[in-house]
Amino acid sequence: MKNMIRAAMVFLLSAALSGCDAAGPKSGTGIISTISGAAAASEAAITDDGWRSAYESYLNERYKRGDDPDALYYFIKNIDGAGSPELFVIDYAEEKGDQMKVYTYTDEVQKIGSYFLTGTTRLLYSDDPSCPGVFTFGVGGGLDHYGYMTVQDGKLSAKELWNEDFSGISKESGKDRDRILELSSDQLLIRESGRAYKNGQDIDTYKMTLENPISEDMTNPLNACKNIHILHAAQKTLKKQELKEISVTQDDAYTQMNNNLVNGSFLTPYKGGYFYDAEIDGTNDSEVVYQDEKGKVKKQKDFPNILYLYVYGDFVYFYDDKNNELRRIREEKQETVIHFQYSQWNSLYFAEDAIYYTDIAQSNKTYIYKVNYDGTQRKELYEADAALEQVYKYKDDLWFVYTDEEMDEGSGLGRISLADDNIYLYKGIHPEGNSFAGDRLSFHNGYVYFNSNDRFQRINIQKGYVEQVFKNDADAVNFVGNSLFFCHDRSLYRMDSDGVKEIKTLKGSTDGFNGIRVEDDKIYIGIYSGAFYSRISQIDTNGRTIKDIVK
Repeated sequence: MKNMIRAAMVFLLSAALSGCDAAGPKSGTGIISTISGAAAASEAAITDDGWRSAYESYLNERYKRGDDPDALYYFIKNIDGAGSPELFVIDYAEEKGDQMKVYTYTDEVQKIGSYFLTGTTRLLYSDDPSCPGVFTFGVGGGLDHYGYMTVQDGKLSAKELWNEDFSGISKESGKDRDRILELSSDQLLIRESGRAYKNGQDIDTYKMTLENPISEDMTNPLNACKNIHILHAAQKTLKKQELKEISVTQDDAYTQMNNNLVNGSFLTPYKGGYFYDAEIDGTNDSEVVYQDEKGKVKKQKDFPNILYLYVYGDFVYFYDDKNNELRRIREEKQETVIHFQYSQWNSLYFAEDAIYYTDIAQSNKTYIYKVNYDGTQRKELYEADAALEQVYKYKDDLWFVYTDEEMDEGSGLGRISLADDNIYLYKGIHPEGNSFAGDRLSFHNGYVYFNSNDRFQRINIQKGYVEQVFKNDADAVNFVGNSLFFCHDRSLYRMDSDGVKEIKTLKGSTDGFNGIRVEDDKIYIGIYSGAFYSRISQIDTNGRTIKDIVK
């Protein structure tokens, strides 16, 4: 069935967005999110309509008097297991006080309390009927905090159950405590809070509108895309000695191959030689120049205006700009893999199982497709009412960079969980481009690297926070084993267990770097000067030139 991102791609909170990652139900620890979407919190078992009509009237009035109606969300849940369910109203535009207000109904709608949502708060539920309340999870002060909300004596009761020191901050500050500190004697609540978090049992909220009917099933408007999660995360400023980890999990070879596609497409080793785009050295840009290991240069004219160059098996894949196609060639035989129906400059991602790509209509409607490497079994996966400029498959998710002309921020970052079709939009992450890296992302062992706010940053997917890697943006990024290489202007940097270190500075008339490619642990860099001159060199891990490939 066609999955639709649709109304989600109103991209919700317009300029109210600002922050970072979560990894869904499989992520382990430290996921950060607040949610909008569908069904977990609905109370279909309650049949008394008094509370229902009262809540609907209250929500309609609350929406009309809101300073920023697009920032208003709500959900209902019976958090004490008795009487009418409670109404939770969230105002993300609230700058002072508690953003979440909680109401109950007796003979009228009454406020029973409020709760401050930090940038890392998640709201969770339990399947155990003896735990009807709302579990909370948040990150702060180097600790993961687990709590519980219910009703006691007619008022909202919120307490912390336990916390976990994931950062070692307790030892650093001289506190004598275990990694896990229990603050409640209720072992059932402690167990259920951990289980709800581990299983990703987030309570789904609804975006407030002019009319807010509360139905039995609170039907989701996104077809197979179940929920929209707005993800918040604190910016984590790392000390110099801390900025050295680049591995959280292990990737497959295709992640490295696609980092090369993003940042190293100027050069592709192939059958003992190298393909590179002839446009970079001022020759006919409808050719690709091939140089074998003996240094003999050959020209292949069967690659018209290559925008992408990728080797898979015995085939070379290239973008045919004239015919708006992805084509492949083996020896002298060419064939079409994808014919794009709409836009040019479509995003392509070569994954281990298939090719994923976008096609954008003039109405800024984007279609996401999956197709086999030979062009067979093409399948439409999603349809979005927004321009998705880039799409990537990383592990079990499709990541995307979107643009919204109505947003001051311009671009945004999101992902779709292929496991459950949930959508995650990252508040405050606005991937921005420069002349070479564009607005593309790089992935490596559990991190997502990107330029945002004129800085080179990354998302720690497991822990759920944004880290600043470098004070300026990066022109190109790539990875060799446990080292990260990136460029800025005329300098090449390496980040590894020793932190960030400048390893090469260009001299003379050269202007800067225009790419990094890694192939079989060999590192290639592109160096440019002016509009049409470029040199390609192989270097070692310390930045020293081993040999020039093209000059």
